Amino acid sequence: MILHNSKFLKHIMLLFLACLSGVLFGYGWPPHKSFFLLFFSFVPIFFIEKNTIETKYPILLFLVYTYLSLVIWNVLATYWLFQTSVRAALLIYFIHPFTMLLPFVFYKLVKKRLGVKLGYISFICFYISYEYLIHHWEFAYPFLVIGNGLSVYPELAQWYEYTGVLGGTAWILMINIFIYLLIESKFEVKHSMICLGIIVVPSIVSYAIYQLYPDNTGQSIKVAAVHTSIDAKTEKYKLSSDTLIARYFKTIKKNGGQEVDLIVLPESAIPNAGWMEDVSVNSQFKEIQRNIESMHTDLVTGLIILELEKNVSDRSSPLVKETQDGHYYRTYTGAMLFRNLDGKLQFRSKQKMVPIEETLPYPKYFSFLREYIGSMGGFMFSSRGINNDIMTTSSGARFTYLICYESIFSDLTRSLVKKGADIILVGLNESWYKNLKAADQFMYYNALRAIENRRFVVRASNDGTTSFINAKGKIIKSFNQFIPNSLLSSTYVNSEVTLYTKFGNWFGIFNILLAIIIFFYFIIIAIFSKKPTRS
Repeated sequence: MILHNSKFLKHIMLLFLACLSGVLFGYGWPPHKSFFLLFFSFVPIFFIEKNTIETKYPILLFLVYTYLSLVIWNVLATYWLFQTSVRAALLIYFIHPFTMLLPFVFYKLVKKRLGVKLGYISFICFYISYEYLIHHWEFAYPFLVIGNGLSVYPELAQWYEYTGVLGGTAWILMINIFIYLLIESKFEVKHSMICLGIIVVPSIVSYAIYQLYPDNTGQSIKVAAVHTSIDAKTEKYKLSSDTLIARYFKTIKKNGGQEVDLIVLPESAIPNAGWMEDVSVNSQFKEIQRNIESMHTDLVTGLIILELEKNVSDRSSPLVKETQDGHYYRTYTGAMLFRNLDGKLQFRSKQKMVPIEETLPYPKYFSFLREYIGSMGGFMFSSRGINNDIMTTSSGARFTYLICYESIFSDLTRSLVKKGADIILVGLNESWYKNLKAADQFMYYNALRAIENRRFVVRASNDGTTSFINAKGKIIKSFNQFIPNSLLSSTYVNSEVTLYTKFGNWFGIFNILLAIIIFFYFIIIAIFSKKPTRS
């Protein structure tokens, strides 16, 4: 009977552990409130590693079952991707977990050769190094950075102002390791006390910071975040800009937005803003200027705009297109500030694009992916060399405007705050997927950007979640219905510079250096030692 086959039963157990790990990850992930599941999500993987040591192919089996766990995590955490593009979702669900296996490969090799203690230390270093990498290469996809898992409960993430989100990753990994060791030691008192201390002490410190940090600091300005609610698939790119602008101002005036210092419109609220060379005579811009002057307020909006490519050598780029009359141009998605004070325009283009959907990573090698996956909006965006990364309102408040995907990049946000942004604005176009859980996931991630830099975050969304988040990461006001609205709140201008803002991702770099040292030590031992350490 097959049930008496010990190998078969062992694989059933390994399969169960892999599925359990993936489910713990998925249901512990934002916007689910059960973040504590992440404290146990790696534990089944460690048991998989233990139970594959004596098999014929220990590393291969460990990686196969770990990969299954990571696939389940990817699907459960970002299932809403199916509503954007089935092909893109499938590619992400099966390719991204392959990249996530990298730290597990190094961990397994180091643990086998250098022993258990150094193995676990290396796992933390290699995993944080991997998360640092996925923030910076052209296929950047930091959705599942483990530190993001604490975003639903900002009281536990206050120390991110020192370490950034990667500090949260280290904490969750350490908890998982010591819970596994606790179970393995059959709840030995020593391991129980260590495990309890690792969980409780940082929690108490973070909660104390949360209680002591003031809710509001600095000068107050009144901001209106406009929830435009225009379907991106059926309306937005078909209506004229004049019609859209009229709708926006109707919503703003209906909800008291005429009594504010700054109006914030979402990503690509003006989907056809014409040419950069014609901004001074642009009729759409003149209409916006007339409205804000009558309301005595400033307005910043997301838009899509074109600009002629003057550099002949760059015209061969797949991001450069040609008009029918032979002019070469680039397309930008960005933000434009209209000032009531002097009518001067300030523009910033998006720097972190959605891979494949908005731009081509390493186009020489991966241009075929665009043809296979397609694109929701059909755009190919460039990043402009000359930007007003920091915009200044008529009242003197300085802010940056992040565009959707950019807001999950902690280091980019930090760099803009260091440049002088006292407020973080985020524009989003979430009408591609009618899924409020996905919108809330973005919102919770943005709460971490607030904590890391101690800045108010104002989010204006098209059919997602429009919200205000204070410098403690607390969501103080939000709106997520599928109707137009204008959300008003006082927003505080804070010029305080946190340790993370000042020194950047020092924690990630520190772990990379440790990982490099461990790796070279592993190489040296592998060369001069014949017998690996038993693990």
